[in-house]
Amino acid sequence: MFNNLFATEIITNLKVGETFENSKTKIVFESIDQKKEQNYNAIIANFFISNSNGEEDRLTPELRIYNQPVIATSEADIKTTLMSDKFIVINLVQNQDFFNVRYQVKPFMLWIWLSVILISFGGIVSFLQKKS
Repeated sequence: MFNNLFATEIITNLKVGETFENSKTKIVFESIDQKKEQNYNAIIANFFISNSNGEEDRLTPELRIYNQPVIATSEADIKTTLMSDKFIVINLVQNQDFFNVRYQVKPFMLWIWLSVILISFGGIVSFLQKKS
């Protein structure tokens, strides 16, 4: 519930060198790099993100174009902290120099996973106690 209430999402189109800014977040699309792997080519975007609390992050999502068959996929870059997950994904806008950028901050994601582990552990202990 808290995750949904406090989550934020920014969706915008940016060119390399452009900046998106609102009252809480600043996203700078610094540059792109290209990398050639054995079965795909990657376009790696470099973003600098800062928020009103003074936190700064560098995130590098990828677009991968696979060779056989020719398929393009978006690979998110995720930064996990104790209080939130921040992730960014890019997609190429058809026939333009723009990239569609989606940046999300999801609070308490780590706590959701920890609660699942704790509940599962409790279920296993309860099951084993009934067997004895």
